[in-house]
Amino acid sequence: MTSDSVAELIRAHIMETRPIEKRGVDFGPCSSLLALGVLDSVGVFTLIAFLEQHFDIEVTDEELQWKYFESVEATTRLVEAKLARRPLPA
Repeated sequence: MTSDSVAELIRAHIMETRPIEKRGVDFGPCSSLLALGVLDSVGVFTLIAFLEQHFDIEVTDEELQWKYFESVEATTRLVEAKLARRPLPA
């Protein structure tokens, strides 16, 4: 699976599950989902459930940090690292 396809799946999930009042807000791969209000704490847990089911990965308690969910790009890096079983950047 390529980085682009991982990012597309993550973006599509966020687009489908973001709050109704944020449906008109567009965002790019590096956009701050938190600052835009597209993702909040509930949205992060919904996203984590999707990632764990779809990619068959486990997000650990130590990985429950905003930096891994701040943008589509950051979440894509998290998923790719877990799929490759390599350590995450600090």
